[in-house]
Amino acid sequence: MTSTEWITKKLNELKIKYSNLTFSYVIDSFDNCTSVWIGPRSLYESSEFLVEEHNIYQEFFKLYPYELLFFTPKND
Repeated sequence: MTSTEWITKKLNELKIKYSNLTFSYVIDSFDNCTSVWIGPRSLYESSEFLVEEHNIYQEFFKLYPYELLFFTPKND
């Protein structure tokens, strides 16, 4: 599974868990970097979502150690 497929799968799983979640992402294949914008900000800043984000980071970097992943809050 490519990193793009993997992150898409994870974001869709989060969408099921958090019905108010909105996200968009950009994949820069030149830099091997994925940037994900998460909304609403209140969800992004919640301690529950912080744990989700941490778990995704850990799993992502185990699977794709030479790629970058960033989560950022969407502007509300």
